[in-house]
Amino acid sequence: MNVQTTNKSAKGKLLIATTVLITLVVWLTATPAMSITALDKARHVIGGLSLSGLFLVFLLSTRNKTIEKWFGGLDRVYVYHRYLAIASVVAIAVHSALAELVTTVSMPGTSGLSITDLIKLQTAQTGGVASPVITPALVFAYIGAILFAILTLISLFNHSLKYETWRITHRLMLIGYLSGLVHTYLSSKYTLLQFSALSIWTGGTALVGICCAVYIIFIYQRRAFRHRGSVTAIERLGPNVIEIEITLDEPLAFTPGQFAFIKVFQEGIEQAPHPFSISGGAANRITITVKASGDYSRQLYDSLQLNTHVALDGPYGHMDFSDGKANQVWIAGGIGITPFISYLREGAGGQSIEMFYSYRGQEEAVYREFLEAYQMNHPNFRVTFIDTSVDNRLDLGKYVFRDDTCVYMCGPTKMMDSLAKSLRDRKVNADLVYEGFALK
Repeated sequence: MNVQTTNKSAKGKLLIATTVLITLVVWLTATPAMSITALDKARHVIGGLSLSGLFLVFLLSTRNKTIEKWFGGLDRVYVYHRYLAIASVVAIAVHSALAELVTTVSMPGTSGLSITDLIKLQTAQTGGVASPVITPALVFAYIGAILFAILTLISLFNHSLKYETWRITHRLMLIGYLSGLVHTYLSSKYTLLQFSALSIWTGGTALVGICCAVYIIFIYQRRAFRHRGSVTAIERLGPNVIEIEITLDEPLAFTPGQFAFIKVFQEGIEQAPHPFSISGGAANRITITVKASGDYSRQLYDSLQLNTHVALDGPYGHMDFSDGKANQVWIAGGIGITPFISYLREGAGGQSIEMFYSYRGQEEAVYREFLEAYQMNHPNFRVTFIDTSVDNRLDLGKYVFRDDTCVYMCGPTKMMDSLAKSLRDRKVNADLVYEGFALK
């Protein structure tokens, strides 16, 4: 399950924009060590942008909670992480093409011909016979370019990577990043080892990027999962849904609506962390609800045993119902009901809530009885059930939203994106907060 949370936040975009702006300024205002053409200068600037993009990729990989808030949720961090990686690889490709072009339009022996231009074979004259010379800078350039091309293809066309495979790809990405840095320092026609704004910025972002990469690859697994506990209750709510109670060594401070990454230490169950919404809890006990719709979740449903040790990283997410307006509309799709159940179990607040709960087949409506009972005892709460196996899909086209309304949605990503687009197209003047997930 990939969790996505959408909230409005400009700080994350400002971080990216500021990084790009500073990179452009320091490269465009720097003085090269030799006379170079405008084309060669553009090559250097684009190479600098690719390194800054990769610095941001590794920074966003750390799951830092401050950065998560800047972007309005971990899902938005993942989105920008993905597109920054793609943009960086495109910049590397453009840098490479410009290197070839610079070489083509320059005469050998002039300052326009760099011995370490990316993906270039320098010609050395030996007794009148031309022989290719591959410099160390070229070797690192090849390594970095090839690794990033392969990893980009993997990320674009393989959407079901297991976490351990993901960790391997990130190790390779670190190698590619280091190769690109070495290539830059060996081949640049700018003095990157002398004190200047360019050298400080390039070296500083490189150091932070490397530290972030080392942390997420080698340290995160050991330090982030500091909440330890064990499985103390298991209840199968349906043929594909299981509710798991976890008793932790210490209380976990969470807000109803948040989620956590959970590692399960039981033989036969993958130990890689997976995100799950917290569906309830008090003191040092929490519950999570899992739908068996993928290999990992099926392992939990079929094989999880009592007293199994677990570790948690979190909580994450910003779906805070108590922070919303007095009038709220809730939309839940399938197992996306769990954040709402967590809030209701906590007693909720004094908001006026209208809920739409969509699912396919009565066996999927795992919390229907709870919601019906809650509705009977709370006049400010109303729920509508939509069984898509017999009814049409949820359509809010004719629903009238008051301006003082906050809309919360959680469910499959396609459903959430479709409903969000519908509301935006209607120019609904209501706050919109939603989580989407892709089930694997």
